[in-house]
Amino acid sequence: MSEIDVLNRRFRDYLAAKPHEFIIKEFLAYQLGPVTAAVAAHGVTDVWQGIPVIPLADADEIHAICTVPPNADLRHPVYLRWLLIPNAATSVGAITTTIDKVNTTRNWTGSSTAGDGATALSTTIPAIIDGETAINVPFASDWGKIAGVAQSAYYDMLFIKLVAGSMTGADILRVFGLQVAFKMRKFAGRRA
Repeated sequence: MSEIDVLNRRFRDYLAAKPHEFIIKEFLAYQLGPVTAAVAAHGVTDVWQGIPVIPLADADEIHAICTVPPNADLRHPVYLRWLLIPNAATSVGAITTTIDKVNTTRNWTGSSTAGDGATALSTTIPAIIDGETAINVPFASDWGKIAGVAQSAYYDMLFIKLVAGSMTGADILRVFGLQVAFKMRKFAGRRA
């Protein structure tokens, strides 16, 4: 079983098993920054009609800033995935995701500039294929992975960038959210 399969199983059982291990930060469409696309209502009568989505066409970009929780253990990988809803029965496309580790203090070693997010993920998110989509059925992409770092290389924020490509049509894949998962440090607690 691959590391991603193990993670998917862990998150599927998230509420039932060890919810203290990971924290998932979620960003909905209206919290993301579409560069060439625009936030719009899903617009399908009685199917999430008023939920904000970002319809994707080739070369569209979505940007996001995710602050690292103060008790995240960045020695472990960070995972991220996109939440999508297709607008067609065969919605195919690449959602190339890159990041930039950002330093907002003087004691970590991420980039000190607002870079373009040019670093590839350690485990990339594969393209969305026909068999994964059904019209108006929400789904999540596979988890992408950012490798853990030495404590001396911790960072404060992630700049996340999605670039759409190879779409089978404009606006057939619509992003309604982004999830970023951090492994949390375990602290020895006092017993009462």
